[in-house]
Amino acid sequence: MDENKKQTGWAAYAPLSGAVFSGSHEPVLTREQFAALHGAAVPVFDRAASSARPEGTPDEEAPPPAGTPVWLTEWQVAEVRLDVGVGDRVDWRLVAMDAPWLTRLFGDRRAVQLQLDLYAEALEQNPVLATVAGTVVGIEVVHCPLQQSTDPEERGGWVPASGQAWTTRIERTVDLPPMGEDNVSGFIVYLRED
Repeated sequence: MDENKKQTGWAAYAPLSGAVFSGSHEPVLTREQFAALHGAAVPVFDRAASSARPEGTPDEEAPPPAGTPVWLTEWQVAEVRLDVGVGDRVDWRLVAMDAPWLTRLFGDRRAVQLQLDLYAEALEQNPVLATVAGTVVGIEVVHCPLQQSTDPEERGGWVPASGQAWTTRIERTVDLPPMGEDNVSGFIVYLRED
């Protein structure tokens, strides 16, 4: 291959045309320019369709596991790689659940009083904490379809479709599909308290 010939490939994609990667001096193309040059159509990601509730979610109709429900926020679980499973013993310091958030997801179909907020002590002055210890008897992963917000405060971002959340049962918080294949809002972990 001629070393003086400039190569352009998918790795050269960038949001702005005319830019070059520093160090390589390789020209950078927009997604549309790359598709035009190589004949590959660039699929448009439909966030609303990809987050829609799939057919047949049987756990949604089953009663939740018996025990104290505790909310875990998905991004916090992912950030610290919190691996909690059925049968594990936990000893958590919990704060009150963000009731408006839960209502936004489920309407009045689910009640969760406590949440594990890994940043509560750092962000709040003297947060009210409850210590709960016990064995995990069930875990539900919470999914919710997304819609584009019309609220000016949310600046047209993607938000949960009000009252449309559903759950499926899993054995561990790490038992999730790869990102982008599912829209997860959080987990409800059920504890049999000591």
